[in-house]
Amino acid sequence: MKTRYVFSYNGGGARGYFSAWVTQYIDNCLMEKGRSICGISDLLSGTSTGGLIAICKSLGMTYHDIILMYEKWLPYIFEKSFWRKGLTDEIYKTDNVEEAFNEVLGDQTTGDCTTPVMITTCLGYERHVHVFASHSIGNIENRGDFYLKDIARATSAAPVFFEPCRITSVDGAITYDCFDGGLGRNDPSLMTYLAAKKQWPNDPIRICVIGTGIANRPITYDETKDWGAPSWVMLNGCPLISMLMGYQQDSIKNDLENLIELFPNDQLLYIDTALTKANDDMDDVSANQLNRLRELAEISVSNIHESVLNSFFQLY
Repeated sequence: MKTRYVFSYNGGGARGYFSAWVTQYIDNCLMEKGRSICGISDLLSGTSTGGLIAICKSLGMTYHDIILMYEKWLPYIFEKSFWRKGLTDEIYKTDNVEEAFNEVLGDQTTGDCTTPVMITTCLGYERHVHVFASHSIGNIENRGDFYLKDIARATSAAPVFFEPCRITSVDGAITYDCFDGGLGRNDPSLMTYLAAKKQWPNDPIRICVIGTGIANRPITYDETKDWGAPSWVMLNGCPLISMLMGYQQDSIKNDLENLIELFPNDQLLYIDTALTKANDDMDDVSANQLNRLRELAEISVSNIHESVLNSFFQLY
């Protein structure tokens, strides 16, 4: 038997900066013991901003490079415009996010991924969650070679924020109309664990789930009882999408915790934290917000007892 390590990254827009720093701090702990996340990963998965992190790691990018990528491109992707408010068009320019993904990922395809990776999106015509997979893993099939920059767009095409996208496989045989994977599986960990379990039924599975911070801003009856459609989609952070993603994420976490208890050899390490020092807007890219997300990431990892990390990652 071989212990299989799986890393799953949640969606959350610009709060993916928190996820990148969490994994950088964990990687630092591993490297002190002569190991690395890249060296032990058997499977990666992600949704939306987490999908971008998973894609980059599947290509061998370091977490330091991913952090620099966020710092360079987040202000450009979430560039505010007086004329774009979300009433008659998306809030942010599609050209900006596509330029960023093209610069980061170029013409690399799923065939270039050195670590198996699974990325979620939601298909508009079929109305179901679809998974792009670089390799066939368990019950998830590789259904064609796609450009990774297109998959990054497909998993992060959040309504209100960005246009949906239409992507085509490299050979032109398959076309999908895609919306943000967070609408269906903002936390792809349960799906990922089940695929890993089917792929390696006799091996211990250790799955590390990296969140983007837990929204802790209350949405009350008194505040919302007179809201119309514009308020639900246009106020800071787009409350409707934030609620949809948060509720299903909480449910998936509970289901995964209950399921994994049935397999004594498997372990779950779920790293997330309440956004006490940062707001939960998915498009806040201010310097103060990014600094707070980094501080929360450091606190989140430092709060994990050393014995837990040693046990999970077998750092003996």
